[in-house]
Amino acid sequence: MKKLLILAVAIALVGAFATIAFGASPGNTITTEGSESFQPNNLIQATFRWSPGSVDVRSGGHLSFVYGNKGQDPHTISIVNQDQLPTTVGKVFNCKVCNQILQIQDGKRRVLGPDGGLNQFGDTVLLTPGQTVNVKVTAPAGTTLYFMCAIHPWMQGTIYVT
Repeated sequence: MKKLLILAVAIALVGAFATIAFGASPGNTITTEGSESFQPNNLIQATFRWSPGSVDVRSGGHLSFVYGNKGQDPHTISIVNQDQLPTTVGKVFNCKVCNQILQIQDGKRRVLGPDGGLNQFGDTVLLTPGQTVNVKVTAPAGTTLYFMCAIHPWMQGTIYVT
């Protein structure tokens, strides 16, 4: 019995280390953090981000997205292809996929596929100030989903589906 307990603790520690080492969170809540400021002819700064930036979730499980940042801008949780994520300041301010996502969304709070969950390009949920939204992840195990805010394209994250 002692050996089984020691083995279970060892496996749990290895799993926790792997999660910490590779930056994925085993939790099911992602929160927006940060703020923004603007000074004409001087500064524009935004520190909006997803926390954590990556998360593990079981296929069929749910994620909660919580509006936790200071400010009044809405955010989107939008599934995109990895190669569509902006990687430079120029690409952030000329985000082609953002325009596609915002056209798909067209004012709707949720644009999800026939299965009603996050699993493919274009799946989008709007997150407004003070709101928490719960979304089912329907992508099959082994899938990696990339998401971003189409309004603030530097806000990028990864969902590892287990």
